[in-house]
Amino acid sequence: MNEQSPHDRFRSKLNYFLSAGVGAFLIFFTLASVQWYRINGGLIETKFFPVFEYLTMDDWERNPTGQWSAVVTFEKFRPECVYVSGQIETVLGDLLDGDTKESTISFIGDTTPGNNRPTGVQQLDQRVQIDDPEFVPGTKFWGTVLHRCHSGSLTVTEFGPFIIGQNGPSVDRD
Repeated sequence: MNEQSPHDRFRSKLNYFLSAGVGAFLIFFTLASVQWYRINGGLIETKFFPVFEYLTMDDWERNPTGQWSAVVTFEKFRPECVYVSGQIETVLGDLLDGDTKESTISFIGDTTPGNNRPTGVQQLDQRVQIDDPEFVPGTKFWGTVLHRCHSGSLTVTEFGPFIIGQNGPSVDRD
């Protein structure tokens, strides 16, 4: 008869307990990771996989009713992403008096066929106009755009900040 010593029985039960504990931990960790990704997947996609990037805003002009517009150059990265039509696009701006205000934006001369653009560097319509006349030269602004890249959720892409009247790429968000 092969009888185990008390020390061997203890180690056998300890190994069984540790194996069950490690298995339970791995299952819990996997479930928690999946849940964390479900909650934060949109933020991860926004940060690391944007649909596009506004490269420059140039040739600022003021129309007779006081709104400012610019020629926008951007680069689209993800061909599977389609612009969500019907969204009311807005920007937030730090006005010169220190207030933060929201304004809608308009696309002047929109020639986009359907709701999708090809990938690559291109001009966004003829001009992009900030509709609120309180946004004057020196106002720093930024915004977001929604696209549908896969079923089940929308992808948010952030752009800016830019400064009205200042040609070129985006500036720091200080």
